[in-house]
Amino acid sequence: MRLNTRYILYNRRYIVFEYPFIDREEELGVLRDYAENGFYPILFIYGPEGCGKTRLLREFISSIEEPGDYITVYLDAQSVGSFEEAVCAPSVVLETFSTAAGAISEPVGRFVARVLPLVVKKVFERKLRGRRVVIAVDDVARPLGVDVIESYAKKLLDLLEWLMARGAESVLIIATTSEGSSPSILARHSYVVLSELWNLSRDSTEKLLKALNAPEKLYEKVWVLTGGNLEQLYRLLLSGGK
Repeated sequence: MRLNTRYILYNRRYIVFEYPFIDREEELGVLRDYAENGFYPILFIYGPEGCGKTRLLREFISSIEEPGDYITVYLDAQSVGSFEEAVCAPSVVLETFSTAAGAISEPVGRFVARVLPLVVKKVFERKLRGRRVVIAVDDVARPLGVDVIESYAKKLLDLLEWLMARGAESVLIIATTSEGSSPSILARHSYVVLSELWNLSRDSTEKLLKALNAPEKLYEKVWVLTGGNLEQLYRLLLSGGK
């Protein structure tokens, strides 16, 4: 999986869109601190579709992949492609997902999100002492269904506690959602902490447009039409600002 790449559906086909990471340094720093020191219970990041949740998660995972004491697992729960497209994790994790799948009859992203706790427990039973574990499940509510989001969050908490009990130095489990009713459902429970992520500010939007070499005459129009929403911004640029 190319973590710093975004696929935009435009004119009935997916276009690879690589773009700079703009003005999320504060959020990135908070996540790095959680990764180093651990976070309890489960962190759910919510916000409008296209606001940058996926890019923040992928940038975060990329930034901590290299240090040898981290085990990182990133899942795209909305993926309908291959396991390689849905999962960024050590090869043994990817292989275990593939083995567990057999002939699956559901989208691969939904499958990997659903069986994640079982796979992690199978792979890391004896490999956790002194390691920091970061697991990110991106946009999980829609593919799994809002009706099961509470029980799924509880399963993630059980996984977090299992990892700590087996000697992990620290554990951070993050999930994201764009589904409108899921935050209010999750807010009822003490095993979830909700954190909102919104669109880019006007200044940050202009900084991004400048980095993308967009004509300055488009800045005002892009801001008015998108309000700093990244996905809407890219679609607008792909259309030539029309």
